[in-house]
Amino acid sequence: MSYETQPAQATSWTNPERCPFCDATLEDGGWGFIAHVRATPSCKTEYDMWREQIAGDMGGEWGG
Repeated sequence: MSYETQPAQATSWTNPERCPFCDATLEDGGWGFIAHVRATPSCKTEYDMWREQIAGDMGGEWGG
């Protein structure tokens, strides 16, 4: 059986001041995003799934 998995809700990567997974306001789009993901289990799950999906798109590891 073939199927596509979808995130729990649609993501939006257009505003770096908001979490693309839950739309929460972030302190900033860099470290604030990382801190938010670490502190929010549902966003960490979505982030980990996103990383798995794009892992083959980039050569080597990235610093972000």
